[in-house]
Amino acid sequence: MKNLYKCRDIFRCDQEAHRDFDGRVSVYHVLKEKQCYPHGCLYFLWHCTLLEKGNPCVHGFHYTGKRCRGCTYYDEEKVHLQPECLLDREAYENFLDELEEFETWLESVRYKRLDVAGRIGIVKPWFELTRL
Repeated sequence: MKNLYKCRDIFRCDQEAHRDFDGRVSVYHVLKEKQCYPHGCLYFLWHCTLLEKGNPCVHGFHYTGKRCRGCTYYDEEKVHLQPECLLDREAYENFLDELEEFETWLESVRYKRLDVAGRIGIVKPWFELTRL
């Protein structure tokens, strides 16, 4: 069974934090963690006009935060982003069917002991210095 939560070829997001990996985000992040598809998500960017110009804050802060609200130099930008689905409608519906089947399987094996067989390729000991 393939872990469909890890698929990174279904959605693309333009959020600044996702730009390092070309905006490709996992299905788990979009559908389960953020729940931002299809409606999108909101986040806020806080700015201080004084700090951005290199001037000191009148309250003594070194960065803009939630305690800056109410200050005349505080500015809040509301950003709405919506991830883009890279599949066409029919392919996305087929993917959702596969995802539902995967989630059903996942629930059937969750919190159960399973016997696993395999072959060990290498053993790397973990050394820890303990001084008495």
